[in-house]
Amino acid sequence: MDPDREGGEIFIHGKGSKSDWTLGCVALEGDDVRELYDWIPVGTPVAILP
Repeated sequence: MDPDREGGEIFIHGKGSKSDWTLGCVALEGDDVRELYDWIPVGTPVAILP
């Protein structure tokens, strides 16, 4: 997949689920990101379903 193409990657990041949503990203609260980081290795494929 070409990461320079629009929609090429989706990132999961901290800094707030209420105010920091961007196109192509899923924003979580800092504690939630830390919990994911502790349990799931970076680079693990994630499926986002409707």
